[in-house]
Amino acid sequence: MGPVKVDLNQLARLCHGTNSLHWKTDAAGNPLKPHTNTMTTYIASELMMARHGREYPEEMNRQLPHRSEESVRLANCLIRIFDYCGGLGIDIDAAFREKLEFNKTLTEPELISCTCSLKEPAE
Repeated sequence: MGPVKVDLNQLARLCHGTNSLHWKTDAAGNPLKPHTNTMTTYIASELMMARHGREYPEEMNRQLPHRSEESVRLANCLIRIFDYCGGLGIDIDAAFREKLEFNKTLTEPELISCTCSLKEPAE
């Protein structure tokens, strides 16, 4: 596989620039802290709806009736992820490239299982 030519940070800026739902400002124009728990829940919800679309492939999306429910939900998941990264200044492009390279060193069982350690959130 050759080098990835897409700049994921550019996609993050694009998605963030077109979505103001979770990005509010106060009267002075200062950004307010986004509801990241809600945003990640929406991302997970889109994945679950894509799974439902996979189980019922005959169901087409109501907003884009020429597209499968699965494809539209996955697209919306990506939009939400890129918006999240763009809004929080996460360098998703670098993280993606590093993780892609790291995954090449893993065995198949390591790729399938969750080999990460989850930590409790900082207070």
